[in-house]
Amino acid sequence: MAPHSHSVRAALCAPFAALALAFAAPAAALPPEAEPWCAEHAAPCALLTDAWDVADQIPPGVQALHAWRDLGTAFAALGVPDAAAAAFANAQAQADAVEDPEDRVDARMVVLRAQAAAGLTETARQSVADALAFAETISRNTDRIGAREAIVAAAADAGLWTEALGIARAEENPRRLLQRLLTVADAMARADEAADAVALAEEVAAHEDARPQDVLEAAAVAARAGASEPAQAILDQVPPAERTTAGLIAIAEAYDAAGDGAQAVRMLDEALDDARNLAVAQDRDDAERTQAALRASAMMRVALAQAELGQVHRARDTFAEALAIAPVYSAEELGTDIAAQDYQALAGINQARAGLLADALASIARATSGRGLELAVSLAQQAGVSPEDWVESADAVAAIEFPGFRAHALSAIVAALAQTGRADDIAATADAALAAALEVPDPWMRDFAIGDVAAALAMAGQWDAALALVAAHADRPDGPRASIGEAMAAAGLFDEAQALAAALDSEVLRARVLRAVVRTLAQAAVAAGGQ
Repeated sequence: MAPHSHSVRAALCAPFAALALAFAAPAAALPPEAEPWCAEHAAPCALLTDAWDVADQIPPGVQALHAWRDLGTAFAALGVPDAAAAAFANAQAQADAVEDPEDRVDARMVVLRAQAAAGLTETARQSVADALAFAETISRNTDRIGAREAIVAAAADAGLWTEALGIARAEENPRRLLQRLLTVADAMARADEAADAVALAEEVAAHEDARPQDVLEAAAVAARAGASEPAQAILDQVPPAERTTAGLIAIAEAYDAAGDGAQAVRMLDEALDDARNLAVAQDRDDAERTQAALRASAMMRVALAQAELGQVHRARDTFAEALAIAPVYSAEELGTDIAAQDYQALAGINQARAGLLADALASIARATSGRGLELAVSLAQQAGVSPEDWVESADAVAAIEFPGFRAHALSAIVAALAQTGRADDIAATADAALAAALEVPDPWMRDFAIGDVAAALAMAGQWDAALALVAAHADRPDGPRASIGEAMAAAGLFDEAQALAAALDSEVLRARVLRAVVRTLAQAAVAAGGQ
């Protein structure tokens, strides 16, 4: 597709007038169970009535499942359990319509977790029984095993300990038995059922088939339960030479979650020592290089954990130490795919995940061909990198060689500028992001990059510019428009979001936007009901 104008400031003016073909379907009635509550709560009732109507319009599938789940959760939060049960029944119907057996169990578990969180304990118990009965009808052994594991995890998350343990203990394979017991024990620890969690952890650690990794996971469960002495006693069962970096990090994170910062730091120190001393057989031709690679990767995992525990300065030092020993690979050795052996890229990805944006960008800039930048940008956003940091990184981002990566990163800065109140700078940055997107040669990837820019403008509240940009430049505009629709829904522009959804050709994308509308309306209803 030939580029038109690169200027967002000169964007075509068409959007809402063309989209607002007045989405005015008659409001669907809420279930009768909601009527007494509605009589006394007009404002939240009106919001949930609108949400119920929109949920009715979502085509069958995962988005409809989550929409009805969101409505059930909202009714439960507002103290209307019978209406919540009706919404969850609709979600259950969506789950039961899933064709793939293992996926159907996973969908049912989404509903189960919501039912339990809403206090519908007996309904949740029946859901466990129904799901287990269905799982037993699955013919393929691996799928049946996976379904049982999903049910154990969901029942444990729901606090249905009898059901979860009953299914777990029915497992005859020792390996799977121990893993399922650990799943239940971990859920108990997170639910403050400390005594039962520690007892299960000790049972796993004492099992004749327990491997060092199982025992390390058991120690992490005890640590998460706040039981420092039992956790140490379990850890002492594993000789230092058999303790893994990953296992020690997990125990450190568990101590941190339980509020025991000193023990968490001690475990990370041990994990770092373990990473520094990882060894491989020296009779290999590439022994030295492989050993350096293993140590560097393990040290980066420790650095990430240090950052997550608030030890930012130590994390920076550990990243630097890891990169100092990491082997260097040529572009020819790496090939065309992102490879873990590109250690500058790996460091950048982990630094971004740790929220160290400036460090991440510096590492990525040094990485072979700028590998991993797009993933690093996404991870930094997920890690909650502050808008100020994004804005400060603008010059480094603008120098990124690959246009698709550059567009993605500049789009993040557009959204950051809006959050920091620097609206005057948005247009220039959006122009740079669009120019980068239009340099992408592959049409599909170009549309993806254009969608990034449009979504950023939408999040900044510049709806007209976002829609016009997509209309002018995207080969396949439905994907970018769906992102704009989700941003509209999140901003409370429900009519506009529904009008945009109605204009999408893709049923899947239309469902995605409508589900966003339901989610935001449900959240608004809960907020209104709490006032």
